[in-house]
Amino acid sequence: MYVSETTVRVRYSETDKMGYVYYGNYTQYYEVGRVEALRQLGTSYKEMEDNGIMLPVHTCSLKYKKPALYDDLLSIKTTIKELPTARITFDYEIYNQKNELLNEGTTTLVFVDMKTNKPRPAPDSFIDKIKKFFLILVLPIIIILICVYGFCTGLFTLQCFCKVLKVITCISLILCLL
Repeated sequence: MYVSETTVRVRYSETDKMGYVYYGNYTQYYEVGRVEALRQLGTSYKEMEDNGIMLPVHTCSLKYKKPALYDDLLSIKTTIKELPTARITFDYEIYNQKNELLNEGTTTLVFVDMKTNKPRPAPDSFIDKIKKFFLILVLPIIIILICVYGFCTGLFTLQCFCKVLKVITCISLILCLL
């Protein structure tokens, strides 16, 4: 799982007469979160487009909790929960400066070859940059499954099982800090 955070201040032009952010502007905040998440990974929309790949939005859903107000400093938390294939899904949470959850949403985009206008797999260069955030989760799960199997079949004692779990926890914490 990859998580990115960025901030944006609500401008007057983004609000309605009540001083609330107009509902349609939240998708623009999602785009800011998405673009910055890619940039923090070391890539960009521009780089993908220069390489003949576009990323149109396939689906978008939003859930409003509380209104964002003029001059609020918004924190946009963008999460990629699954390793991309021909599609990539971004989950968003938008918080105000009081750390109140204002909005949640999801967008799914499709990697499209600009020459053929057909879906294609995510570029290898992008996968190389993001896969390390998903390998962190896979390795401990595999080891835990092996240990559970070993414990259930009598190959491991409870003491051995507990030691292995401690080692997995330590390794996972170290990998998360990298």
